[in-house]
Amino acid sequence: MEQQLLKFYEKWQKKIGIFFNFTARIYAMNQKLLDTTIENLKQLPENQLLEAGGFIACLLQKYDDLILQKGMQKLSENTESPDFVNEKPDLYHRSDLKEVYK
Repeated sequence: MEQQLLKFYEKWQKKIGIFFNFTARIYAMNQKLLDTTIENLKQLPENQLLEAGGFIACLLQKYDDLILQKGMQKLSENTESPDFVNEKPDLYHRSDLKEVYK
């Protein structure tokens, strides 16, 4: 039993190590990209810097909208319709149609 626990621990320790190593590399890549972007922005004249700021604000708004959209979609997928929707009688019947299209 102790041997199995030791193997289990070693297996997960290795997986966790790989995850943290991967996370550290992603952080370093993002930090390098951020540093490069800031250096590039520092070189722009003021009018182009304002334009870049507007573009970044637009990108952030799109990202926020996407997050909201996905959140609302997930919420609607996990929510059941209220009972009164299912209990409400049909307002229209096929006999109410004046003309039936095929």
